[in-house]
Amino acid sequence: MKICFITTGDICQIATMKRATGMAEPLIRASHEVAIAALDCANNRERFRLECPNAVPLFFNQGNQISEIRQKNKLIKAWKPDMVYVCAFTFRNFPLKTKQTKYFVEHSELRSAIPDNKGAKRYLDMLLENLSVSLFDGQICASRYLEKYFRQKIEKHSLRKPVLYSPYAYNPAIMFAQNPLFDSLKEKYAGKKIILYMGTLTLNYGFGDILKAVELLKTDRKDFVLLLMGKEKHKNYVNNFINENDLNGFVDYPGYVAENDLSSYFCIADAFVSPINNTIQDIARCPSKLFMYLPFEKPTVTCKIGEAKELFGDKGYYYQPNNTKQFAEVLNDAIDTATLKYNINVEKHSWEYRTTEFLNWIKENYNLQ
Repeated sequence: MKICFITTGDICQIATMKRATGMAEPLIRASHEVAIAALDCANNRERFRLECPNAVPLFFNQGNQISEIRQKNKLIKAWKPDMVYVCAFTFRNFPLKTKQTKYFVEHSELRSAIPDNKGAKRYLDMLLENLSVSLFDGQICASRYLEKYFRQKIEKHSLRKPVLYSPYAYNPAIMFAQNPLFDSLKEKYAGKKIILYMGTLTLNYGFGDILKAVELLKTDRKDFVLLLMGKEKHKNYVNNFINENDLNGFVDYPGYVAENDLSSYFCIADAFVSPINNTIQDIARCPSKLFMYLPFEKPTVTCKIGEAKELFGDKGYYYQPNNTKQFAEVLNDAIDTATLKYNINVEKHSWEYRTTEFLNWIKENYNLQ
């Protein structure tokens, strides 16, 4: 079977490509041909080289929405896949369908629930969500909330369209890659407990609560450092908070860390953090960091909400959203943890496993092999 993934933008800016690069090699090992339509940029080329060197890259050039739609559909027409997998349904990924090809779409968040998307933009997002159930042959949902949401939409429209629940996952080849950076990091942070956050540094994702919890934790102990890894959306807030609260030496900011360096940072961590707000936006989305943290078998301090609750059940390292005092207390316990509370079979959260589930679903519902 020939499978073509359709993606958007630079993977360092828009993470929805992770499914394509993660599943490509397992699909190829299962005797399928895989192509990925992607923006031609240095970060995407490097990610392909690192994670899916055997996939066929179908590069398109940066352009406006109409230009990208034309380029992508021209690439699809030339490659002639049996299946097109749209990694995120935006106007830039609008499909010009052909009868001989099955089209699938993935939902990893509910864009109509994002507070910053207001007015006309919000109505456009709602339009795309409604269109997706009629345009595509199947829906892949990265969270339980999204699975329920799109099943209800399908039933409302009296359609019979299969839905697959498939969260994000991790790639063992990437997460356990040997890297010479490890030794220098061990030396740099010797004697320190390491709290690690990876993600966009935006207040909307709750990283401000991490800083406030660390400020409280500092009153009880001095043997730790918080590593903030991610893009710099609110870097000025970070710097001001550190200076105003005397956190120099307690917070370090490596910035954006390349994928092949992640394993070194994750290996030295004593605990990970993944704040989740009690909002529809956060309940609906699938934080990919949860599954990247998972194979390192360290505590992940988070909230009992959405996919975190689905993953960790009743045995997670939880705090109530916005309760920074409780956040600090759970962090304090987590960095001294010798034995994890939860017992999760991490192999069931690899891209290899997700690929097997996807292929079984395809075979059962569409007779594609």
